[in-house]
Amino acid sequence: MTVLNDLAERLQIGFSRKIPLFYQSEAAECGLACVGMIAEYWGHKLNLTRLRSEMSVSLNGSTLSDLMTMAKKLDLSGRPLRVEVDDLASLANPCILHWDLNHFVVLVKVSRQYFYIHDPYIGRRRLSRAAFSQHFTGVILELTPLDSMAPMRHDIHQPTLRDVFGRPNGLIGSLAKIVALALVYEICVLGASFLPQVVIDHVVPSQDQSLLSLVIIGFGLLLLIRVGASALRAWTVMAVSASFNLQWRARVFQHMMHLPIPFFEKRNLGDIASRFDSLDVIESAITKQVVEALLDGMLAMGALAMLLSYDPKIAAIALGAMSVYFLLRQGFFARFRELNLEFILSSAKEKTYFLETVRSIQSIRLFGRTDNRAVRWQNLLVDERNADIRQQKLGIMFESMSTLIFGLEGLMIVWVGTAAALTGDLTVGMLIAALSFKDQFSTRVSGFIDTLFQLKMLSLHLERVGDVVLTEREEPEPQRSYVDVAHLSPSIRFEQVSYQYSDHEPRVIDNLSFEIHAGEAVALIGASGCGKTTVIKLMLGMLTPTQGQIFIDGTPLSSLNLSEYRQMIGSVMQDDTLLSGSLEENISFFDLQVDAQRVRDVAAMADIRQHIEQLPMGYETLVGELGNTLSGGQKQRVLLARALYRQPDILIFDEATSHLDAQSEQHINTMIRDQAAITRVIVAHRPSTIDSADRVIDIAALNGVSAQS
Repeated sequence: MTVLNDLAERLQIGFSRKIPLFYQSEAAECGLACVGMIAEYWGHKLNLTRLRSEMSVSLNGSTLSDLMTMAKKLDLSGRPLRVEVDDLASLANPCILHWDLNHFVVLVKVSRQYFYIHDPYIGRRRLSRAAFSQHFTGVILELTPLDSMAPMRHDIHQPTLRDVFGRPNGLIGSLAKIVALALVYEICVLGASFLPQVVIDHVVPSQDQSLLSLVIIGFGLLLLIRVGASALRAWTVMAVSASFNLQWRARVFQHMMHLPIPFFEKRNLGDIASRFDSLDVIESAITKQVVEALLDGMLAMGALAMLLSYDPKIAAIALGAMSVYFLLRQGFFARFRELNLEFILSSAKEKTYFLETVRSIQSIRLFGRTDNRAVRWQNLLVDERNADIRQQKLGIMFESMSTLIFGLEGLMIVWVGTAAALTGDLTVGMLIAALSFKDQFSTRVSGFIDTLFQLKMLSLHLERVGDVVLTEREEPEPQRSYVDVAHLSPSIRFEQVSYQYSDHEPRVIDNLSFEIHAGEAVALIGASGCGKTTVIKLMLGMLTPTQGQIFIDGTPLSSLNLSEYRQMIGSVMQDDTLLSGSLEENISFFDLQVDAQRVRDVAAMADIRQHIEQLPMGYETLVGELGNTLSGGQKQRVLLARALYRQPDILIFDEATSHLDAQSEQHINTMIRDQAAITRVIVAHRPSTIDSADRVIDIAALNGVSAQS
């Protein structure tokens, strides 16, 4: 009765419906993920990737008002409330909680002791009242369906192996070779199981020494074939794995290199790296586990057939144990998948934090935050280890139960088999052979079932890799014809251009119109945050205008092949960095056919040639993002030289000379000005930089007003 009372007091929100868990892929889309969870709870069938494309979220995140706007598009009515922790138990439906002042989660269930939430950043969580109170801000958002709501059905395309890898050449043939060799090996293993029966039932009763020698020689040859097949299979698997791993990684990396810049801006570095690492798991499954599953399945059927020929009762016991093991595997699968994903996500967070710390080590040391960073990293490492421990604990529990199942199976088969031998239905040799085939069947069928569920687990890794490979590339459409950029003059015109980073934020650029003539040097000015860098990104095709058009020599930018268009441009952005390599490689941007003379010419134009040639290794001096001896101004000069090396028609500088002294800046401007055909667009705050321009455009003053010279 006490148990029933306890159950009655516990609130099961949405008992009749399952609340899904959406994981956020972008750094600031927790609100969108939470709205998606609630919407699916109310009957929609949604895909977060599709939602992301329809309701974009910037790195600034979302407010409660933004979430209500998103929900309204899904025919859900939002009601924000301020509540106490004790009031949450009276809620009739799941709701969105404001969390840690900078995050959103979904409340799933409240019990007498715990609060259960779906965190789009972490996963499923169970928190005590004290822990919950530390995070909950007291603000919730209830979402309920409008009377007019019609269930929405997104076409949910689950990533497939073909999406990720395409059609790799020679895969089927290579797998066929591996299967054939493995089949020879396994037939030899099965054949070896007959050795005890032959010796006990035939050699010993006949006391025939010649027969014994013949049997030993025959099974010895079987052993040699088995060893040879095993070695050849291992060699083939090694070669195939290396070859296809290289092909698949190269394919995904190539695709990733062509994704839009916002894809990288909205994601953490460690998360992107962990998605790429999922390729190893998929490759191993295809080249090894698929083959093992085929063999285990065939050999399990062969062993079962032999058991049936010896005693159907023994075969029935083995089948019963197999059924129980399969159901056990099925019951544990969802939890295994959840814990595996938790480990992957926690590992990605730790990796991101580690890389950020290494990259920012100078600032960390100067501000005396080494201990603070170390403690926070250790906390993330503990979270990662705990996630792994939870996986291992569940694995230990599962292994113990499977050992018990097959242990009981073995005892029952020994009992039944020995009883059959005592009644004369089986000979001693047949009993020993049957026990050997039982072991073969148990091993093979458990391996087959394990591999099936491991392959089923691939959906997790395919979804993560799918976030990369299913994102559309920033590349020309094959069926479109683009204007040839070779004959275009380097003039730029903005015509009533507007841009906003998300549907729920004000426009950064609003109805902006101006024109830059070919060969002209124009400075873009305005207060910080007025949209100058956004204008530059629009010029470069990194962003697409929300409204309006950008023209290059009178041709819409949307009609140009972006890759070809960018060949016209040399740029230095605020956050540009040097890459690991020599100074010559960085100036030429790792050109496969470096023009050494041009490298020296542009180094002179950027006022860095003399310094480079005084270095012991000259242009072969190694630099990189972290380790080099260049000052801030010298790095900027190398970046300027890099922009000039490609002999551009348009130069775009976003605070590109902010670290240079006035004399160096004047020298560089004079050298570039001599290149009369180059159009220069300069974003700057320094008066000397602005004075070097032919014309000034005040971005902050141009909302809806044409630029004046």
